[in-house]
Amino acid sequence: MNQPVLFQKLALFPILIGLTVATFPGQPAAAQMFKPPGAEAPGTSKGGGTRTDTMCMGTTDSKSVIPLLPTTQIGFTTSTHPTLLVYFPPSEIKQVFFSLKDEAGNHYYQTQFAAPQGSGIMPIRFPQEAPDLEVGKKYMWSLALVCGSQLEPDSPTITGWVERRAASDLNGSVIPSLQQASSLGQAGLWYDMIGVLAQLRKNQPDDSSLIRLWKTELTSAGLEAIADKPLLD
Repeated sequence: MNQPVLFQKLALFPILIGLTVATFPGQPAAAQMFKPPGAEAPGTSKGGGTRTDTMCMGTTDSKSVIPLLPTTQIGFTTSTHPTLLVYFPPSEIKQVFFSLKDEAGNHYYQTQFAAPQGSGIMPIRFPQEAPDLEVGKKYMWSLALVCGSQLEPDSPTITGWVERRAASDLNGSVIPSLQQASSLGQAGLWYDMIGVLAQLRKNQPDDSSLIRLWKTELTSAGLEAIADKPLLD
């Protein structure tokens, strides 16, 4: 799942004005970029966890496979083929089955890929051969985790939701920046914002400002347990 990315380091201060501020012990304040749009995932679905945390999993503080989603379990994007970020703990997972359904439950697309070799936060891009997401429609994606030789009815599964919104110039920059991430967050575009921040962090893993911003966004989404996990290629 290697994905080519370009990065750019920009000054942090100009984009912080007017944003919610969060603090961490012993560290300066960091601003929360994401402005929740108020939408909830359809029905009572609350993705973000496995059906059984112990299946396939090793001994670790974070035993679940955890998607990076806001607390509403639905994220917005302007991309026809967005990228998910998913935390994989140390485990015996061999394959992952990806599937996509529309809100009515109709199958939209499915494929499979190898699980990551190590633990960390892995980018999962909607395959380009999959049909484009349509503007204004909600889709449920799922990841079924295969621990043995084949998918089983009780294989642990995580789910989440995505909705595509009309394209704008917010994603127009070729080189991701903090200003772009801030604009995407204020527009409520979770998938796009967190993707830009992940790209910046990959390029500058020791940048303290980016580390604080990353922790702020994940903590605001209830994901503080994985805020310090490494980002995989």
